[in-house]
Amino acid sequence: MRRKNWLAVAAAVLMMTAVLPLQAFAVTRDQAMDWLKEREGTYVGRNQECVALLEQYYEELFGLSVDGDAKYYMNNMGEDWTQLEYVEGEPFEVMPGDVCVWTVSNYDKVDETTGLTWGELYGHVGIVCENLEDGFTYYGQNPDPVHLDTCNYEWYQAEGWVFWGVVRPSFEENH
Repeated sequence: MRRKNWLAVAAAVLMMTAVLPLQAFAVTRDQAMDWLKEREGTYVGRNQECVALLEQYYEELFGLSVDGDAKYYMNNMGEDWTQLEYVEGEPFEVMPGDVCVWTVSNYDKVDETTGLTWGELYGHVGIVCENLEDGFTYYGQNPDPVHLDTCNYEWYQAEGWVFWGVVRPSFEENH
C-alpha cells in the first residue's frame, strides 16, 4: 500500500513540474512593467550592475538563466524571442518590456588592465518602458538604483553611445 501511495505522489509531482513552467512564465507586457515599477528606487541583483537587473528580469519573469556582459545581451534570448537591430534613419519602434542593448556606453571609468573604458568593455542594457518619436524611456540601474531614463537616439549617439537595438521577449499576448 505504501508503495502505491509513493508512486502516486511521485507521478503527481512529475506531472505538476512538467506543466508548472508553462504556466509560471506566461507573462504579459503589463506584468513586466508592474515588476519593474515595484523595483524602482532599489538595487536589483549583485554589484548594482545593469546586467543584474536583466538577470533577475529573465529569471523571475521568463524562467531563464543568463549571464554575460551587457553588450552581449543581443544574443541572450528565450525561445520565440526576436532581435530587432536599430538602423539609423530607418523607422524603429520599441515596445514595453523589450530589452534595449548598447554595445558601447558613455560610461568612462577606465579599466586599468586593458586601458579601455568600462563602456567599451561592457556596454549597457535596460528594459523599455515607452516608445517615443525620437527614442524611448527605459528602466535601468548602474550606478543609480532602478530608475526611469530616456534614450534619445541622436543625443546618445553624439555622446558616444552605440545603440544596437532590442531583444523582444515572447509575451503572452503575442501568442
